[in-house]
Amino acid sequence: MNVVTFEPPPLYDIASVRNAAADLKTALVYLRSMTLVAVSGVRRATTIDEMVMRYATWLGHWHRCGVGNTYAMHFRGVVIADGRLVVAALQVKSEITSINEAVGQPVIWMSVPDRAALRINIIDLLTNANASLDIALESCAILEGHNLTEGTSA
Repeated sequence: MNVVTFEPPPLYDIASVRNAAADLKTALVYLRSMTLVAVSGVRRATTIDEMVMRYATWLGHWHRCGVGNTYAMHFRGVVIADGRLVVAALQVKSEITSINEAVGQPVIWMSVPDRAALRINIIDLLTNANASLDIALESCAILEGHNLTEGTSA
């Protein structure tokens, strides 16, 4: 991200950032709800097969949503004038990256023979993903122009 100061910031760029955040927010809200469904399903699961299926289903949702690609498509090369918006955009990218890295680790698959360890590992990963999605959603709200400062909006 480039940090450039314009006096005043171009309205088109601000609108572009807000629209991008709204587009990304839709996918993040959907993923957050799918994460909660998966955690609930893993907690209720009685077999390893059920736990793996719940996680694999969530993993499919994660990959089909393609939030990393959506982020890159909207924010790559975009010049954002407001430093607070730059921080929010980088926060969204950081949270998406952290989930991608967690998903790429083999810890879930290595714990498959042990039902208790598998349940703990899946719930931990999904709980951490949910926390990251919450932070990304808050950052999207900032990018959309909400919660900039108390009592004001852009």
